[in-house]
Amino acid sequence: MKQRTRLGFLIALVTFLFYVNASLGQDDTTEYTPSDLWQAARSGNVELATMILDRGVSVDAKTNYQATALSFAAERGHLQMVKLLIERGAEVNNRDTFYNATPLSWAQMGSHGEVVDYLKERGAEAGFGRTQTANSSAPAASPDNTESNEEVAAEVFLPSSPESRLADRQVSSENWPQFRGTAARGIADGQDPPIQWDVATGDGVAWKIDIPGLGHSCPSIWGDRIFLTTAISSANNDSIKIGNYGSVNSVDDDSEHEFLVIAIDKHNGEIIWQQTALTTVPRVKRHLKSTHANPTVACDATSLVAFFGTEGLFCYSHDGELKWKQDLGFLDSGWFYDREYQWGFAASPVIFENLVIIQCDIQEDSFIAAYHLETGEPAWRTDRNEIPGWSSPTVYFDGDRPLIATNGTRGIRGYDARTGEEVWSFAADNSEIVTPTPFVSQGKIFVTAGYSPIMPIYAIAVGARGEISLDENELSSEQVVWSHRRGGPYMPSPIAYGDYFYVCNNTGVLTCYHLPTGTEVYKERLKGESSLSFVASPVAADGHLYFVSENGQVIVVKSGPEFEQLAVNQTDMNVLSTPAISGGTIIIRGQKSLMAFD
Repeated sequence: MKQRTRLGFLIALVTFLFYVNASLGQDDTTEYTPSDLWQAARSGNVELATMILDRGVSVDAKTNYQATALSFAAERGHLQMVKLLIERGAEVNNRDTFYNATPLSWAQMGSHGEVVDYLKERGAEAGFGRTQTANSSAPAASPDNTESNEEVAAEVFLPSSPESRLADRQVSSENWPQFRGTAARGIADGQDPPIQWDVATGDGVAWKIDIPGLGHSCPSIWGDRIFLTTAISSANNDSIKIGNYGSVNSVDDDSEHEFLVIAIDKHNGEIIWQQTALTTVPRVKRHLKSTHANPTVACDATSLVAFFGTEGLFCYSHDGELKWKQDLGFLDSGWFYDREYQWGFAASPVIFENLVIIQCDIQEDSFIAAYHLETGEPAWRTDRNEIPGWSSPTVYFDGDRPLIATNGTRGIRGYDARTGEEVWSFAADNSEIVTPTPFVSQGKIFVTAGYSPIMPIYAIAVGARGEISLDENELSSEQVVWSHRRGGPYMPSPIAYGDYFYVCNNTGVLTCYHLPTGTEVYKERLKGESSLSFVASPVAADGHLYFVSENGQVIVVKSGPEFEQLAVNQTDMNVLSTPAISGGTIIIRGQKSLMAFD
């Protein structure tokens, strides 16, 4: 009996060892890639990194920006991982090609003292070769480009021409159907909105309502209804960090979120209806200054379209009835340098004729696409060779042909709005992060970006076709009317108003250019009652420009060739959304509230 028991035990042991061996043998055949090594370095998984290196993956395998696993481990402070990589022969002074930063630079940036000391013992060097530091990679970072591209010309500039004022009036409407209103121009002439109000006394304040959750979607308006989106965290995580700072960090919040679409009465601020688009845990993290409800609603006379990125595209009637929804897959917008840092989707949809057009520049498989407004069925889709961006598309006309202007790091492009066919492309020097939205004024497509060190302003002819180019020393050509290599804004989109083109950077330096020629007219700093930083884009009406700072100060400036600041108004809330103007009322979305001023 004992012999049988022993025999059974031996059989079981042999069987167990056989399966363990087989399992190990299977693992031994696993093929690893450099991406696996970079991810192991980011997470500090020394055991996995050892296995990957043992399988032959190079310890100095480089990303598209020539960064290595050692930089990722140093930036996150994983000392044991740093030791392993150096023991395996990692180059301690490898510099990436974008920041020109070494592993020691990243460790110092993260204040990882033990890693810093160890790297120095191994002969590591520090220093960033670019004009910015590594922290300026975050969406919240704010390069302060106060230097002029050239001396201000001594020419005498006149107020705007009757032709330009008429053109501005043509894009002015009481409807504000998308991000920055009609054609993304941000203009509401002929409506006489206020330039001063007093929140403390209530003078000029029409109404104020609380908005639950967190969202940076701007107010869009059709008729008497305002449309907004928001995302409510079940963990009540509705904090953001404002101001001019640099951080690439994502917010850790794996709680369930309720994604809401809200309709509000424009006249009294009462909520007419709200619909839950879905309730789920967001699949992509947000940045410290971002939300899970960034894209602005697009609307027309019958429908409104809300976009929550990875969580989907939703179309409603004006009465709140869900008409259709589309799952567009995993839309990961984040740091181009290290995709571990997710920042959230932000490009807003636009409605053109019977189509909803979206631009999705993400970590992999970027695209632009159109869906039928009535059914949600795909109309066309065009792949884009792009890295993550946060710019929205804009529809414009070249004669009778509707085209779409898009911003992008690897190319500024124009597409046929009805077919998705690429009509023109400009492989220009552009920022590694693009946020401002293109728009058209006076026959020029304005495309800008402001992530240092490349901060361009391009005025491209509306009739552009084919491959556009500029020689290294050129600032204009047959298809590029004028350009500047520096001066572009990082977050706020510029505004063209009358015969002038205005750029406000993140720190409140306002530069005015003569729109037809690109000649700089003035450069002045906006002055508030406290320090200023800007994310929201400017809007304009009846000879006035409105700039809203992150801490809720509304700076009003007179339009034209001479700088004159007219007023500073408070909203008593943080503001990272672009205002809307309708019927003489300015509607501003704050972090927790929506306010109307008339």
